[in-house]
Amino acid sequence: MSLVGGILGLLAGIALGLLGAVATFFVGGIGGIFGAYIAGVNAIILVGAIMLYQNPNSAHTWGIIILILSIIGGLNIFALIGGILAMTWKPSGASAAVGAQPISRICPQCGRVLEKDVKFCPYCGKNLEK
Repeated sequence: MSLVGGILGLLAGIALGLLGAVATFFVGGIGGIFGAYIAGVNAIILVGAIMLYQNPNSAHTWGIIILILSIIGGLNIFALIGGILAMTWKPSGASAAVGAQPISRICPQCGRVLEKDVKFCPYCGKNLEK
């Protein structure tokens, strides 16, 4: 989402800059400056989306950056949604967190995850040595 928002925002900023520069040529090019600002902020959003893709473990940090830039860069809705999703997303490696126990054995009777060397299931009492 952030990548799409960055690309669309960059293109919109360039178009707005060109149109604004032509329309306000006699007033000092204020529209061109505004368009350049929008394009610049969305270019940074695009870089943030690429960094998010390359380093998913820092998704929360890049999500905050994308969220803030999407707000100050003209309320880019796609980037805003992408930033929120990045902040709430948990990479697939997060399940191997501290204290997580790898699945080594499952009780055939109750289906609970057990330690590898238990003789009886501590949940249902099934004899596991048979």
